[in-house]
Amino acid sequence: MMLKKFPCAGTPINLMDLMRGIRGELRGMDSVKAFENDLRDVLGVKEAFAVGSGTAAFYIALEVLKKLSDKKEVILPAYTAPILKLPVERAGLKTVLCEVSLETFNLDPLKLEEVITGDTLCIVPVHLFGIPSPMEQIKRIADEKNVFIIEDNAQSLGTRSDGRLTGGNGDIGILSFQRGKNLSTYTGGALVTNSESIADLIGKELDRFVKEQKVNKLIIMIKAILVSIIVKPEVYGVLYPVVEPLKSRELHHDFEVKAYTPFQAGLGQSLLHSLEEFSIMRNRNGMNLLRGLTGLKGYILPQPPENSFIAFSQFPLLVKDKDKIELLIGRLWKEGIEATRMYLRPMHRIFDLGYKENPDPFPNATVIAEKLLLLPTHPLVHDGAIDKMINVLMEME
Repeated sequence: MMLKKFPCAGTPINLMDLMRGIRGELRGMDSVKAFENDLRDVLGVKEAFAVGSGTAAFYIALEVLKKLSDKKEVILPAYTAPILKLPVERAGLKTVLCEVSLETFNLDPLKLEEVITGDTLCIVPVHLFGIPSPMEQIKRIADEKNVFIIEDNAQSLGTRSDGRLTGGNGDIGILSFQRGKNLSTYTGGALVTNSESIADLIGKELDRFVKEQKVNKLIIMIKAILVSIIVKPEVYGVLYPVVEPLKSRELHHDFEVKAYTPFQAGLGQSLLHSLEEFSIMRNRNGMNLLRGLTGLKGYILPQPPENSFIAFSQFPLLVKDKDKIELLIGRLWKEGIEATRMYLRPMHRIFDLGYKENPDPFPNATVIAEKLLLLPTHPLVHDGAIDKMINVLMEME
């Protein structure tokens, strides 16, 4: 078995990036403000606010919208990160699901009008795996129905749709800098907006929630440094027996709203300088996989939207014979590739949201949950690894 292993996700972090993080810590909160300004400029938005996680960012966004409307329903894709339900619940709102598309694995705009009601507060389109949701269609529907949009850009930083980066196209955009995201500072997230009034409310909410929270800055710094080493393929394979048991596989039942640290801000500033380069590499790897796997009858591949540039967080495909998924994962691992699954059940099969099981109200979401396989596309993956992935999937079709 090969010792060199390409992890399923990773952001390359070098010594200079870490040194800039340490300098950021020494600068204190000025570093956080500088990171927010850089993020604002990169995304082309008026305001950006860093916070301790993408989940916290979503919760703050919901709290802000509650001050602008008394509506209660939040529309989420039926296949998405289960943790998104927690902020909705904590905010005292109701989760409503919308079917997803088997072409993009994202919210299906053709199904959206069926689930919008007079009590809909907002729609939350998620750009899953870096593939952009059809924001123009969603915005048109949202405008007609007078509902807000919270654009979930957690997995798609660097993706462009119609020449514009995702993240700044809703009333509020949320981002995540957790492990495995397109830009990772170990933990962290952000909110962005083009509305001055919404920005003012976000600032007040952050003051209310974050001011009293204590953050162990040293632990975050140490873990960020360790992750920067572990994701290197020549290290990951050697340390995998130690790392694998530490991976979280349990459903989250709570989250905290904490501050973004100056160290993370300095590190984030440094990584933003490499965002375009890393995005090009993610796109190249994903599109090479798409071209290499096109025509194979055993798989369903994503169909990139027109006029899009996808910074793939990972490359998703559906294995028609789901009994082969674990065999494929094992075969790829022998070739030095960590392939993974994600969200093994759709939202309506995890939580009791009031949907009947028969017939399945969201069959596409169920299919994705049962048949999804993810391949790594991050900048540490080279052409030889892409060829290995294609060859294994061809052999086991």
